[in-house]
Amino acid sequence: MIDQIKERADSFGVAHENRDLELDVRQALFKTRRGRVCRVIFFVNDRDVYVLRVCGLGQASVGHEEIF
Repeated sequence: MIDQIKERADSFGVAHENRDLELDVRQALFKTRRGRVCRVIFFVNDRDVYVLRVCGLGQASVGHEEIF
């Protein structure tokens, strides 16, 4: 999943955390080997991709205080 994000980060949807932050926070959903759906929350700065969190669908959102 990380390789896909690197190649085409702008094609992934905006994460709901985006409304609370000044960053362009996006998300990507993927399945683990065991079939569980997980979410990668990330942002892009120039050519760098920063992963904020990898979490299961039921976990809490990323807050402003967790990023800065």
